[in-house]
Amino acid sequence: MRTQTVTGRSRAKQCFACRVSMFLWVFGVGLVFPSLLAASDSVPDDSQTPCGMSAMLPDTVNLRVESRDYVNVVRFSSNGQWVAAATNTTIVVLNGCTHQQLWHVPIDSPDSVSMLTFSWDGGVLAALHHNGNVVLYDVANGQIITILTGGTEFATLYGRDPIVFSADGALIVGGSAGGARVWRVADGRLLAVLYTRPAPLYGIAFSSDGMTLTTIEGNAVGVSNTSTPARARFWSTTDWSLRDTYEFDTYTSVGDFTADAKHLMIVTFKGGVVRVQYWDASDHEFVLNREIAAGNENYTAGAFSPSGDLFALGVAKVGTIRIWNIAPSGGEMVLTGHTDPITSVSFSPDGRVLVSASFDGTIRFWPVTLGG
Repeated sequence: MRTQTVTGRSRAKQCFACRVSMFLWVFGVGLVFPSLLAASDSVPDDSQTPCGMSAMLPDTVNLRVESRDYVNVVRFSSNGQWVAAATNTTIVVLNGCTHQQLWHVPIDSPDSVSMLTFSWDGGVLAALHHNGNVVLYDVANGQIITILTGGTEFATLYGRDPIVFSADGALIVGGSAGGARVWRVADGRLLAVLYTRPAPLYGIAFSSDGMTLTTIEGNAVGVSNTSTPARARFWSTTDWSLRDTYEFDTYTSVGDFTADAKHLMIVTFKGGVVRVQYWDASDHEFVLNREIAAGNENYTAGAFSPSGDLFALGVAKVGTIRIWNIAPSGGEMVLTGHTDPITSVSFSPDGRVLVSASFDGTIRFWPVTLGG
C-alpha cells in the first residue's frame, strides 16, 4: 500500500480569539457518491476544480490571539467557495480558494459553537450552539438571518453534534445526545422533537426524495460499551413518526451518510484496527468492508470525502492526520505540521483539499493526491 507524507508550511494570517473545550468527533456530509468500489490514484487537472488551489497548498491560517486559544470546528461549503471555522468566541468565514477572511462575528463563550454547516447552495451558514440554539448567518455579509430556539432538553455532551439542511433549504435539523430538533427555516418554527436515547448522534441525513430523515447514534468514541451498539432510526418527514429502527452488530462506532442517504458509512475502532463499512439503508445490507491497520492511536477527528472513497483521521497526541483510500488496494497519506491535537477535518467538494483545525490555534489546507 502506497504511503505519502506531506509536511505543512506555516503562513500566518489575521488572528481571532478562540478558546474552547476539546471534543472528540466530527464527520462531514458529502455532495455526491458516484461509486462505492471505484477508486483511483489519478488526480484530476486543476481545470476541473473550482479554483487553482494546488499552488497554494499546504497553507496555514492562524486564528490564535492568546496562547491558550484553539479552533474547535472547521467546514468547507458544499460548493467549495467558503470555509467556516468556529472557536468559543468567534466564527470566521474564509474564501475557499484564496483563504482570505470574508467576515467574522463574535459569540458569547457560554454559548460556544458545537458544529457548523452550510446550506447546499452555500448562501447560509448554520451554527449549532451548546445552548441548543441554531443561528443562521448570511454568508455574503455575516448578518444574522434568524435564531432557531427549542429548549435545552438534549445535552451537548460530545461536542460534535450533527446539523444538516434539507436539499431545498426549507428545513434544518440539529442533533445532540438524546435526540434531534427539526425547524422550518422560513419562519423559525420548531416542527418536531425526535427523541432517541442518551447517546451521541453521529449523523443526520435526508433521503433523496425528502420523505425520510435518518439518524445514527452510538456510544462515545473510544469507549467500549456493548450495551449501546450503533443504531439507525428512520423518521417520516410527513408526520415525524418513527418508521423503523435498525441496530448494528458493532460497537465503539461513528458514522456518516452519503448525501442521498442511500449509504451509511460506519467506522469501528478495535485493537489498533479501523474497520470501514458501507451499509445500504434500503435493504440493510453491508456492501463494502475494509479493515485498516491504524495503530493504537487516539483519533480525535474524522471525515469522509464527498465521494466516500477517502477517509481522514486526526491523531490526538502528535497532531498528525492520516488519509486512506478505502478501496482494497488504496494508498495512504500522512500529513504533519500541526503542533497540537487535531479537533476537526473537512474535505473540499472535489476531495482534492483537506482542511484541518487544531489546538495549536490554526487551520491548515492540505493537498490530497490519493484520488477517489
